[in-house]
Amino acid sequence: MRKKKVWIPLLVAGLALISIPFLLGRNSDSAAVQYQTSTVAVSTLTSTITGSGNLFVDSTATISPTISGTVNNLKVALGDAVTKGQTLFTIDDSGQLDATVTKASASITQAKQSLENARTQLLQAQQDVTDANDRNTANAGSVSDSELAIFNQKVVSAQASVEVATNSVTTAQSDYKVAKANAAKRTVTAPIDGTITTLAITNGDTVGSSSSSSTANGSSSAAMVIDNLGTLKAQISLNEVDAIVATSGQKASLTFDAIDGLSLTGQVESVAVAGTVSNGVVTYNAIVALDTQNAQLRPQMTTTATITTAVRQNVITVPTTAIKTTDDVSYVQIMESGVPRSQEVTLGISSDTDTEITAGLEAGLTIVTSTVNSTSSAAASSSTQMGGGLGGGTRVMGGVPGLF
Repeated sequence: MRKKKVWIPLLVAGLALISIPFLLGRNSDSAAVQYQTSTVAVSTLTSTITGSGNLFVDSTATISPTISGTVNNLKVALGDAVTKGQTLFTIDDSGQLDATVTKASASITQAKQSLENARTQLLQAQQDVTDANDRNTANAGSVSDSELAIFNQKVVSAQASVEVATNSVTTAQSDYKVAKANAAKRTVTAPIDGTITTLAITNGDTVGSSSSSSTANGSSSAAMVIDNLGTLKAQISLNEVDAIVATSGQKASLTFDAIDGLSLTGQVESVAVAGTVSNGVVTYNAIVALDTQNAQLRPQMTTTATITTAVRQNVITVPTTAIKTTDDVSYVQIMESGVPRSQEVTLGISSDTDTEITAGLEAGLTIVTSTVNSTSSAAASSSTQMGGGLGGGTRVMGGVPGLF
């Protein structure tokens, strides 16, 4: 009987330990939902879009000689800075262009002489008509109508000859100018200020009228490329949603993968009307001009541009996480006496974190930004407590001498 009395209180205590976690779990469930809140504010909101791409040179010149000859007196090297009008190299054409200039000059002289002869013949034909008319005036019928017609026809022919000779002079003069211009091309000069970024010729190479250079190893390419590195711009790709809101004149900030810490400002110059499709994805190119250049920048460097598409000052803003949408209707939850109430709102622009509210809210209200449902964690906690209680109880019960 004594052992039985000890066993009953212990059994009651064990059942109590088992029931406590269940009671605690129920209380946790009743307080499982918690709300994180924020106050509706009036602030300045900036909306941006982002695109990535590469730098390119806006002012570039390709040197491709259009006359044939051998490269002489190459005065520059790859990477050299040059100025507009500076001599780069000369072309030896074995005097062929000089001969062309001489021939064109002689053609002008010959054409002018032919024109002078034609004018003389015209004057003579006109004089013959005048004389014939004078004779008929002094002695009617002394010159027949057929003879007078012949004199007039000679005038017409002489006038045509003068016109042909005049055109010949014009053509000869034009040919002479072309010959002189081609002869001048034997001295190749820089068309722009810039840096030599491509150099595919050396002294002794042959250049031809195919607008390319033929080097000693047989390769063909542009003889030289000059880039004005002070005209670097960015060409970036925008997705089809962002391309709609991007327009010329918008401000941008640019960063560069190769240069840590460098950030430059710029503005959008243009946005392509036609897109490019790649693997089913449509992108639109936008050109961003840099406000300032940097000596570290190089063509084709990768850049990321953040473009400011809109700025709103003194507007109602809320964290974007507070906005919910159902059936195309947007709303937020306003806290009233600790209880959330749904309020329909009209949305404006958005930043990375906040959204403008154009109707439906006023500053100072408390809204729900997120809901924390701790039911699952409370249940897990109850389960853990329950297991510990049973285990502990078992250990306590097993440690009681004379239990069984």
